[in-house]
Amino acid sequence: MNKTIRLLTLILCCIICGCGENNDVETDSDIVKNPSEKEKPVIKSEFEKIDDLNFYYRDIKYTIDSDGLHVSGWKKNGDYIKSGIIIIPSDIEYDGRIRQVKAVDSKAFHHSDIKKIELPVTVRSIGDYAFWVCEKLDTVILSNKIDKIGKEAFGYCSNLHYITLPGSLQYIPEKMFYECISLESIDIPKSIGVIREDAFRNCEKLKNVNFLMPSMLGEFESYSFSNCISLESFTLPPNLSVIGSSAFEGCLKLKEFNMNDKLASIGGKAFYDCQSLLTFTIPQTVHSLGSSFSTQLYGQVDIGEIWFNCISLKDVFSYMKYPPENRNFFWDKDAAPHITLHIPKGQLQKYNQRKWEITSYSSLKTIIDDL
Repeated sequence: MNKTIRLLTLILCCIICGCGENNDVETDSDIVKNPSEKEKPVIKSEFEKIDDLNFYYRDIKYTIDSDGLHVSGWKKNGDYIKSGIIIIPSDIEYDGRIRQVKAVDSKAFHHSDIKKIELPVTVRSIGDYAFWVCEKLDTVILSNKIDKIGKEAFGYCSNLHYITLPGSLQYIPEKMFYECISLESIDIPKSIGVIREDAFRNCEKLKNVNFLMPSMLGEFESYSFSNCISLESFTLPPNLSVIGSSAFEGCLKLKEFNMNDKLASIGGKAFYDCQSLLTFTIPQTVHSLGSSFSTQLYGQVDIGEIWFNCISLKDVFSYMKYPPENRNFFWDKDAAPHITLHIPKGQLQKYNQRKWEITSYSSLKTIIDDL
């Protein structure tokens, strides 16, 4: 009896304690995760609605317009913006409809940290100040269909090295590349008719300006290449007729300037402070020299201000047969005489009558009618 009781007690204990069975419970702390298995990232939507007409796509703000989509801004601290590489798609499907991207609006990316921007062929215009003060912007790839770019679109982009201008662009707007101090070379499309004022002003490293042929370019407005201190040589495109006032002022290293046979007007202070300029030619086609202010005020021109402080200038070759009247003032009156003026044969009396003669106030050393 006692043996039977002990046996039953033993069996009952085994059942209660789970003896002889594998009843280990697997807890979270017991699970050994495979170190090669990474948790999948949380995927956020690439779209974010702002209101009925505006939304973000990959951190770029788009505005819905009657003609499609306009790039109108950017989202600060967004992951795509932080990458610095922005590629704008040609079309976007949003809210059940596919729309083309047609324009980049004014100030769309101003003060952003983007490094590279690529625009699709659907974009036709870029607004004023669109990339203003984008100090990290290095590379710009534009659609060849763009026919309008606003003023100062790339102004103060101090790191800009590469940009190809669209072949459909009709003019380079004012201050488009103002103080782009890293830009070294630019190709001017043959479609360009005018380079507006201050367009390349203070582009300190600009060395090469290449005009694609046949060029339609007819005018450099005032200060268009002022203070491009790395320019050493410059050749005018064949159809250019107007060099505006101070267009090349402060181009300290400019030694050689090659004219064309279509030039008609050279503005006041056009070559002011070009301290390395050695020679200069005035084509026969030129009929206007110096500032329009002097012409309006006195009916004469201050010819000397064109080359004021050109301390290395030795020879000026004037092929004009009908020179404008000079206002008793020739070049830099405070400099020692150092300029020889070469004029067409038999024209010495005419030049003297027009007050181009040597005076005690001029830096003109001699006049020779040897052309």
